[in-house]
Amino acid sequence: MRYVRFVRIGLVFLFILILVPNVQASEKYIFTGQWGTSGPGNGQFNRPEGVAVDNSGNILVTETYNARVQKFDSSGTYLNQWGSQGNNDGQFTNPMGIAVDKLGNIYVTDAGNNRVQKFDSSTTYLTQWGSSGSGDGQFNLPVGITVDLSDNIYVADVLNNRIQKFNSYGIFLAKYSGGFRAPTGVAVDDSGNMYVSDTNNDKIKKFDSAGTYVTQWDSTGGPWGIALDGSDNVFVTDANSMHIQKFDPNGNFLTQWGDHDWGTKAPGLFNSPVGIAIDSSGFVYVSDYGNNRIQKFSKFFIPQSLVVTSYPPGAEIWIDSKNTGQKTPFTFRSFELGTHEVVVKLKCYITPDPTIVNVLPKLEATTNFILTSDGTCIPEFPSTGFPVIMVFGVLGAVLFMRRRI
Repeated sequence: MRYVRFVRIGLVFLFILILVPNVQASEKYIFTGQWGTSGPGNGQFNRPEGVAVDNSGNILVTETYNARVQKFDSSGTYLNQWGSQGNNDGQFTNPMGIAVDKLGNIYVTDAGNNRVQKFDSSTTYLTQWGSSGSGDGQFNLPVGITVDLSDNIYVADVLNNRIQKFNSYGIFLAKYSGGFRAPTGVAVDDSGNMYVSDTNNDKIKKFDSAGTYVTQWDSTGGPWGIALDGSDNVFVTDANSMHIQKFDPNGNFLTQWGDHDWGTKAPGLFNSPVGIAIDSSGFVYVSDYGNNRIQKFSKFFIPQSLVVTSYPPGAEIWIDSKNTGQKTPFTFRSFELGTHEVVVKLKCYITPDPTIVNVLPKLEATTNFILTSDGTCIPEFPSTGFPVIMVFGVLGAVLFMRRRI
């Protein structure tokens, strides 16, 4: 009778899913690495602020109090640095924002000197513009900076409550007010739409390529850094609420992650996240200002099923669906529906010895794990995706098998 009851459950789920086959799985972002400690040495930081990805996929980081820019590969290996304290060419006083154009030229907002400095891809100084003031081309605390497809430069002029636009030689082109109160971040999509983190208004504001207001949405908690991915989704660092938020281009909320680390410096938690950048593979890099480190995150989709085809006596199955390193009893409650090509990183634990399984990119999210008689956890991938309505068709059998043991 117990077998019949679980088969009925599986058939009920199968029927429901046939009616709603297009339900999508929600995305999450998981911690995948970090680098940096406090100090003045190579690879160390004293308040990292701006983050950018260059045309080779390397990561550039400005340091507010070490007055320099450091360059790392995408895994955090130190490559080189430039800059020192001062106001001469190539020197900095509180460098903050950083951006790279399509030729590889690098632009840095030298906030304490109220100017923008430009370097070539080999970090050779090229030019600068700006001075203290409120006139066109002048600044009062320039922070965020970005480059559009035409290599025009946009600068968040924080205490002048505006965004200024320049060509790549530093010639003033336009300015945008927009009712800002201390705007700190700016990003521009491929269509020329401009997104501004209006920090003291707790808003993200969007303007078209002509500078006309389009829309706005809330981002409470001190929105600071802002960046776009290849689909023009908007990523925002909320420096006060200690998390990262992701929105679509129209401001619809998609997901968020992070929280206050309360002094623990735990992975995935923050002490004032400020700068943010996304590389061409979708990895997200965040400058964790108060913890003097860069954290790296990747997109993660929760898969839909774990099918055990053999079950050695005495074994237990655990799944770490949040990649936290903590064992959580396997349950279907946290699994969401959808068939996707995703990057998945799971840990499948078999007592007494854990085995870690890393699922490679672009594989069906509905992943089968075969637990063999010798205690090995083997991932099994279909060659093509199959509808998720199949998944809960086996749910009854899985629950039945687990109940028997």
